[in-house]
Amino acid sequence: MKLSVLTITYRPGYILELVKALKAQTLPRDQWEWVLVDELAHRREQVVREHVGDRVNLVYIPMEPSPKTATVKAFNLGLEHALGELVYCMADYMSPNFQCLQRHWHIYHKYGPVIISGPLIDGITITG
Repeated sequence: MKLSVLTITYRPGYILELVKALKAQTLPRDQWEWVLVDELAHRREQVVREHVGDRVNLVYIPMEPSPKTATVKAFNLGLEHALGELVYCMADYMSPNFQCLQRHWHIYHKYGPVIISGPLIDGITITG
């Protein structure tokens, strides 16, 4: 496995948009997986699995809601299950470009381990 997309979530929405963006990726499906750590799995696991289908290699990890340190626990749990050489952290409110995973793999392969962030486009940065 080249790349693991790691998403931790506790939000009631967004999942369907993430699925749509991941299904459109140009990096071949057999080269990446989506590790989804979900604190709302008790409410939506079946729906998520049905939407993902077989077009995304899904590693679905239900997590009990936890008021303290949930983010750290969820992230570490996802890393424990990630098989990819490269881990791409995708927030549960992002909609990555269709070439995102392929581009991240290319950058990693060319330059080695790096941290990539952005772009941030808002009222300040768009004019600057």
